[in-house]
Amino acid sequence: MILDLDKKLKLYINKWVLDRDNFFSDLLYFQIHITNRCGNKCTHCYFHEIPTMGDIDFEECCDFILKSKDLATRLNKKLKVDFIGGDPLLYPQIDALVDFCLTNNVTYGLKCNPNEIVNNWERIESVINNSNDIMLSIDGLEQTNDYIRGKGSFKTALKGIQLLKENNSMVRIHFTASKKNNQEIISLFDFLLNENFIIDDFTWGRYWSASDLENVLTEDDLVILFEKNIDYLNKVFCDKSHFYFNQENRLVPKIFYSFKEHLWIPFFIEHNILIDDVMNQILKKKDCINCTGTKDIYIVDQKFNIFNCRKIDTTYNNIDSFFSGKRHKLSFKNYLCNDCVYVNVCKSCLAIPKVSCIYYKKEVK
Repeated sequence: MILDLDKKLKLYINKWVLDRDNFFSDLLYFQIHITNRCGNKCTHCYFHEIPTMGDIDFEECCDFILKSKDLATRLNKKLKVDFIGGDPLLYPQIDALVDFCLTNNVTYGLKCNPNEIVNNWERIESVINNSNDIMLSIDGLEQTNDYIRGKGSFKTALKGIQLLKENNSMVRIHFTASKKNNQEIISLFDFLLNENFIIDDFTWGRYWSASDLENVLTEDDLVILFEKNIDYLNKVFCDKSHFYFNQENRLVPKIFYSFKEHLWIPFFIEHNILIDDVMNQILKKKDCINCTGTKDIYIVDQKFNIFNCRKIDTTYNNIDSFFSGKRHKLSFKNYLCNDCVYVNVCKSCLAIPKVSCIYYKKEVK
């Protein structure tokens, strides 16, 4: 483990932490599932474990978006909605839904598959070009990714990224990491870097399934991953060829790496990566960068059930009650993390059974 980090990497991490806090503080976010239609059959997709719901009702979805906009105004927050599926590009009324967002000045993003981008660009060009950002999933190098997401999906994803960047889209890549593929996070990042892809956000998160816990990464697994990733990033940040001048003429990484997993912050603190001002600010601010279930971040299914988290039962079944102010955050009663010094910047994952933690540290009263 390299402890003497390159100065650029250390500054990058500290800025990322502060930006992440600001991002959460100012945001009202809804991830709206608008369809089950999908051209892939990914082995880890949690739709395999829930009833099929079909397509979302268009008029009701528009009404939901308007109520969300009103709530954002009352909360003095920025509204962002992401459309997801299945593949949202297969939703029959995606053009009308996007037009509705544009007419009402609602920022939207897409979490989609690359299939329609590559094969039907003319049909979805307007939907893509008006989107704030596009997230595609890649879960390893070609053999591993195609085993998980379907034959040919790796090359299709690469073509999709290329086409999106040619049209100046903001591209985000997400990697779902399990015990089967976590060793390829660095391999994928390195491949994309050496192929000169420009990626606006590269992030990975733990695979989770209540019926497949043996393939869920443990916290000990995560720490090993952190060490390997930091060692690798340190080498990347020491190489000027991995940077480029963006449209604002600023020298930035070709691929922006995001530190999504909650334990990253305790890891940074324990290894003296965060400067004192940043560390003190985030440790004192309640629910700063920890579980998104403590934020105004919600998942909405096609029946307009609203969740803090799809991994555990946190459903709001009454939309009117939700928008009138009866919203609650995830309950962490009698939870190991509550008296840990890192409670405001971690909280780990409530869905994953936990009796101990490598970074657990009793708060000094």
